[in-house]
Amino acid sequence: MFNAFCYAQFAAMASRRRPDLGEDCGLAGLEGQVPAEGTLELRPDGRVRLLIKKPGRIQIDIRDRYTEDIVFTQFALQYQSSFRSWLEEAPLREARDGFLAALKRPIGYYVVNMLRAAEHDPDGSIEEMAKKNIVVAIEDPSLLKELVDALYQMRCNVFHGEKVPSDLNDDRIVTAARPLLVELLQRAVSQTAQSGTRADAQ
Repeated sequence: MFNAFCYAQFAAMASRRRPDLGEDCGLAGLEGQVPAEGTLELRPDGRVRLLIKKPGRIQIDIRDRYTEDIVFTQFALQYQSSFRSWLEEAPLREARDGFLAALKRPIGYYVVNMLRAAEHDPDGSIEEMAKKNIVVAIEDPSLLKELVDALYQMRCNVFHGEKVPSDLNDDRIVTAARPLLVELLQRAVSQTAQSGTRADAQ
C-alpha cells in the first residue's frame, strides 16, 4: 500500500531523461578541452542519440526512464516537516524506534544492499560503505528521507530475491518495518485527504 500511495502521488515526477553510455568508448586518457566532431540525432521514439566520432568514438543514448526511487524521495521531501510533529505521537515514535532496533549493528543503523553483500564489512566504516552504496545508513532518525531510503533498500532486497522467508534476521527486519510503514501511510493519507478537503472548500 505504501508503494501504491507513493506511485499515485509522485509518479509524474519519476519519468526522467536518463543517459546510457555505450560500451565502445574511445576517449580514455583525454585531458583538458579538445575539438570534437559528431552528430546529435532526435529519433522518432523520443530518444536522443549523441555520437562523437573524433577525437575518439563515444555514443550516448538519452531516453525517458521511470526512476522508481524518485517517488520515495518525493514522499520524504513532502512529509518531512510533518514527520517531526508525527514523532511526538507515541505510535509512530515507537514504530520508528522498533525499526531502528531491528537494524542496529555494532557500527550503527543500516540496511545492506544485498546486490553488494560480498563487500559488506560488519567491522568496517559505515561512512565508506554508504559512499560505495554497499549499505544504506540511518545517521539521523529524525530525517524521514534516511528512514525511507532504508525502507526502499529493504524493498529492493525483497523484490530482487535477496531476502527469503524463515531467515531470522530478515524476518525480524521486515516485521519491524511493517508498523512504521503503516503509521507513515495512515498519516500521509490523512494529511493528503485533509489538504484536498481544504482545497475543495476554497
